[in-house]
Amino acid sequence: MKKTLLVASVCAAAAIALLVGVQSSDGAWRTRAQAGFSGQSTLASSPDSATGTESNRFTASLPQLQRETQAPRAADDAPVAQMYAALRPAALLGNANAACRLVAGLQKCFEAQLNLESASNISHQPANPANRESAAGLLRSYEVASQGCEAVSDAMIAESYRFQAIAASSGNPQMQRWLAAKPALDPRKFVQELDQWKDYQSRAQKYYNEALKNRRAEDLGALLLVYAPADAPVPRPPFKMPDTATFLALVDVATQRGMPIPSQLSHTAQELRESLSPDQQRALEERRLSLSSGWQSTQPQESPFRSLLLPEASVCQ
Repeated sequence: MKKTLLVASVCAAAAIALLVGVQSSDGAWRTRAQAGFSGQSTLASSPDSATGTESNRFTASLPQLQRETQAPRAADDAPVAQMYAALRPAALLGNANAACRLVAGLQKCFEAQLNLESASNISHQPANPANRESAAGLLRSYEVASQGCEAVSDAMIAESYRFQAIAASSGNPQMQRWLAAKPALDPRKFVQELDQWKDYQSRAQKYYNEALKNRRAEDLGALLLVYAPADAPVPRPPFKMPDTATFLALVDVATQRGMPIPSQLSHTAQELRESLSPDQQRALEERRLSLSSGWQSTQPQESPFRSLLLPEASVCQ
């Protein structure tokens, strides 16, 4: 059965009321807010999708980009379900613009769902001002992000990565960067979406290897997150390649280029430097020397966390 954000919105309103003034006898705040899109998010369950169980089958199901066609017109502020109906045929024929716009809209709705679920989870924790404010903030974010998401179904959301891969396959570096840093996949459904996760791993590894090899300064922030220690307390892409020498060398490059280093990464880097053995220190010096030059970019240096945000609409133009 399809669930939509229309149902979830009604529940969210109830949750707000409960969060503000209802407390249960056990001291925990309760809410009846239920997230939409709770169905299975497998590519095989989506219309016109392949049912293969291997990564190469998923990749082979992507359209040949030589067949790219002109995308039909659909207003940027049109409801996502309406945009889906208008743009999906062109996206499946390889139109990168149509695919990009679809995944941007669908992911906006998916993140609205996650905000609603998080608010519901927090409301079941012991009541205190911090929890109440956090839950209320998530619900406010949901109310904003869910605009235009009426009638968006689980099956539509399940096609997000398919469209994202189509967009990235066009060769547009911004679309490739978006996929590598923020794949349109749900980690909670890793097993069901295993083919897509394998495809993502292959694409992300290739992208970040080339970014480091070619010294793409616009990817420097993302590379910091990818090469950071596995236990670094920072948001990061699902794909990781922890490497102490490379991470510390990239921190030095970023500092020299005037990139703002988040305090969590600065603290992690400082702790690593203080624990380096003589051999590790020599390895770091070699790595720093190999990565110190060749970085060129006309773009301003931004926080590494920018790579984890949904892209600007201009990416899809």
